[in-house]
Amino acid sequence: MTQTNANKSIVLTPDFRLTTDGDRNFILERRHTVKPPVNPAEGYVYVPRDEWRQAAFYGFTLAGLEAVIQTVAVRSAWGESEEMAGYIYAIMEERRALTELTAGIREIVA
Repeated sequence: MTQTNANKSIVLTPDFRLTTDGDRNFILERRHTVKPPVNPAEGYVYVPRDEWRQAAFYGFTLAGLEAVIQTVAVRSAWGESEEMAGYIYAIMEERRALTELTAGIREIVA
């Protein structure tokens, strides 16, 4: 894999993206909002910013990619749901959307 591909990232949802370390692992990254303290004595007002932080590592295989999809579906659905039925439905919807994103990969491998 070239250096360019190692720095590539693919946004899966607004809060999750997929990167790689080159040729061994998929790296799932999660968006975190950093809210620096406000220090009026210094005259600075710090603006919140988003950072991407590593959340998990998966093997650079089709099985690893499918595990990423499962993880993102479960984690994304959790934040959107208030009861179990809604949570299960949200997981199914997230999986469907992510599976559509990766459908071309499955066809190439098959």
